[in-house]
Amino acid sequence: MTVKVCNGAKLTCSCGIGPSILTISSDNKVQINNQPAATVADNISGKNIALFPQCNSKSNPAVAQIIAASQGANTLGPCQFQPDGKWSPGSKTILINGKAALTKDSKLKCAYKGDIEITDPGQSTVQAS
Repeated sequence: MTVKVCNGAKLTCSCGIGPSILTISSDNKVQINNQPAATVADNISGKNIALFPQCNSKSNPAVAQIIAASQGANTLGPCQFQPDGKWSPGSKTILINGKAALTKDSKLKCAYKGDIEITDPGQSTVQAS
């Protein structure tokens, strides 16, 4: 069993500097501790996932441009998170509006090589398998 994720969960990225927050639409009627529950489809940059403060991935065009301008010195640039698929694996048994519930062990890939992880699911009492 693993903990289900809800609005306000905290995220980290292997290429990101600083945390991000998961935001779930209030349109989702399924709630955990008075917060909307998350699904594996809650992966939209800027809507569900706030951009991380900075990025160090050379695959990120903004970072690559800054590195080129600084004559190859490794440096940070703005996050331009682009999801590469949905959160995985998600719950095997709980569906929310036809989509697997998001669980704390789920991960998400960024097209610029980052691995997004859930560090705090936003609640600790409701579990799923």
